[in-house]
Formats: sequence, C-alpha cells, structure tokens
Amino acid sequence: MDREGGREAFERYRRGEAEPDALLACLQEEGRHWLAVHFPNLPEADREDLLQQALVAAFYALPRLRGDSYDHLRSYFLTTLRSKVTDHHRRRYREVVGLPGASDGPAELQQELPAQEPSGFEEVELLIDLARVLSPEEYRVARLKMEGFSDRDIARILRKAPGTVAALWHRSRRKIQGFGT
Repeated sequence: MDREGGREAFERYRRGEAEPDALLACLQEEGRHWLAVHFPNLPEADREDLLQQALVAAFYALPRLRGDSYDHLRSYFLTTLRSKVTDHHRRRYREVVGLPGASDGPAELQQELPAQEPSGFEEVELLIDLARVLSPEEYRVARLKMEGFSDRDIARILRKAPGTVAALWHRSRRKIQGFGT
C-alpha cells in the first residue's frame, strides 16, 4: 500500500469501520522501505525487531492520535522508528568499541579475539599489533568499518562529522599499509 492507501485505512479506522490491522500494515510497509533506504547495512533481523518495536508504540498511540491525520500518525511512527534505530546503534557501538571505559586499544582487542574464532595465530598477532599502531579514534572507526557500517552510519554513532570519519579511516588505512613495510 502507498501513502494514499494508508490515509484511507486511517479514515476507516477513525470512523470505526475497520480494525487497525490495515493501518498498521501500511505503517509497517513504509517503515520497511525507510529502513532499507536509510540503513541498508542493518541486518534484516535487527530491522524487523526495530520495526516491531515502533509498530507497538504506534499501536498504543492510536487512541491518542485518532482525531489527527494519517500523516501525523506516520510522522509519529517514523520518529519512533528513527529513535529505535539510534538507540540500537548506540548499544551496538558500546558493544563493538567497549564503552564505557578508557581501554579502547589492544586490551579490548585481545579480549574479543577468542570469541571471533580467528583463522590462525599469526592473524591474531597481526590484529593486536595493528591495534597498537592505531589511535583510539582510528581504532573505533576501523572496527566499525570492519563491522560493515558506512561512513555516514559511523558518523552518527561516533557523533562526528562524516568528513572526520573519512579522514580517520584514511589515516588508519595509511598506517596499516605502512605497518608491514
């Protein structure tokens, strides 16, 4: 359904002619599209979880928003979804980078490596050595890049400008390339 279908479903619900199922289906479809466009690297399972959380919030808000328009409900839903995604990224960042705490470098990497099941002992040593070469900021950006986040996503997570993230990534790549020589 498109936005016009959502408006029709909202009007039927508002008049008491229909249950909120069709209305929530419209919101779900719009939410899926919004997540696919704005967060293509987000795993599908995470997308569905966040979408369900936002739909539950929209469902509970329906009685309050019954007198408003579909566009207002849609804005409420997308704002809630955006908030859920932001919270998810903050939690994920804290897990990946190991916040709170000051040890963002080699000690954190050494603790995480056994859980990652590396392919060989030499690879483990190389990763630990690289963590010693990079600054904590470069290390954070490199770790998030390895997780598959885009520069824009990393900028949101780290609360830095996208240009700063790109510069940190460039510096860390340059250090890594010069590391083996």
